[in-house]
Amino acid sequence: MRTHETAAVKMLQKMGKEVSRTMRFCTTVGVAEKMEQSKEFKQFVHHSLSRHLSGDWGGINEEDAGINNTDPEYALSAYMLDGVKIWIKRDNDIITVLFPDEY
Repeated sequence: MRTHETAAVKMLQKMGKEVSRTMRFCTTVGVAEKMEQSKEFKQFVHHSLSRHLSGDWGGINEEDAGINNTDPEYALSAYMLDGVKIWIKRDNDIITVLFPDEY
């Protein structure tokens, strides 16, 4: 398990979120590098993960939010910090954090 993955799981558990033992958290190289460079960005990613797992899909349109609510195991959410947007994509028990241009 990667350091970022372990940190994300521990952070979510501290917040009282139930995290499946099979759930995997991944980041793209670009997101991982930015997390290493900026504590603020790392906290933003962790907070965004919590929002995603709570069903707060961030800045997506109503139609996509409705699709996410119907099938959250395949949800896509979007969050922004200081003009930098990240997407969080869930595919069953794999959750990936990425920049939109990395899709």
